[in-house]
Amino acid sequence: NKKINTYNQKILELAKTYNVYFLDLHSVLVDDSGALPAELSDGDGVHLKAKAYQAIVDYYLTHTVQ
Repeated sequence: NKKINTYNQKILELAKTYNVYFLDLHSVLVDDSGALPAELSDGDGVHLKAKAYQAIVDYYLTHTVQ
């Protein structure tokens, strides 16, 4: 998770440099400990349940450019 946060920070910096938008899905898919919660995971910590995809769609719908 620490690596993911580091990479996301680098991607955010690149997005700012090139004036493009960065959608932070990581923040949508993790719990307070920074891990993928069981309610969003198929049990292996990698594959997502439908609830996770709905959270992603909801995030996209509320974080788009007007």
